[in-house]
Amino acid sequence: MAYYQIEEQETTTVYDSVKKVFNIYTTVPKHIRRLELYTQKNGAILEKMTPYFDSEGKTIALQLFLKKLPSASLFNQ
Repeated sequence: MAYYQIEEQETTTVYDSVKKVFNIYTTVPKHIRRLELYTQKNGAILEKMTPYFDSEGKTIALQLFLKKLPSASLFNQ
C-alpha cells in the first residue's frame, strides 16, 4: 500500500483537557515528515508516537500525543 489517496489524506488535532495533551493524527505525507523531524528536535514534549506502516515499511500514517502544540507554520511551510 502506498500513501493514502489525496481525497483520503487528513490531519486532525484534538486536545485532551484531562490529560493535557494534543492528539495529532495525520495521513498527509508532508505532515508526517515534518512531525517526525519536529519530535526529533523537541523530544521532551513527546508523550507517545505511533507510526503506521505499509507492507514496504513506509510510514503512511502517524499518531502523536504532544504536551505542546507545534506552530501552524510547521504544516504550512
